[in-house]
Amino acid sequence: MLLPGGIYAWGVKEFSHLNANHFQPVFDQAVKIDFLLLGCGPHLLNPITDIRQAFDAHDIGLEYMSTGAAVRTYNILLAEKRNIAAAVIAVENP
Repeated sequence: MLLPGGIYAWGVKEFSHLNANHFQPVFDQAVKIDFLLLGCGPHLLNPITDIRQAFDAHDIGLEYMSTGAAVRTYNILLAEKRNIAAAVIAVENP
């Protein structure tokens, strides 16, 4: 998990296990985060409704994509000094 306050281990290994509680460190950040990039693993998947609702409740945008795309996008937006965060599910190289 890549947050304005630092980089943290994120124990999520499978997209199917995700729930809104996994994002509490994002919601606890004192720094304003405009949106979070969610790396879903090797493929683009849609987060469940409670996750989207949790981000809406905290006024943080949520963009989801494959992990590779999320990492590339994060690097570009960070270079632009945007207020972003990322949470990525690791993928294995074949």
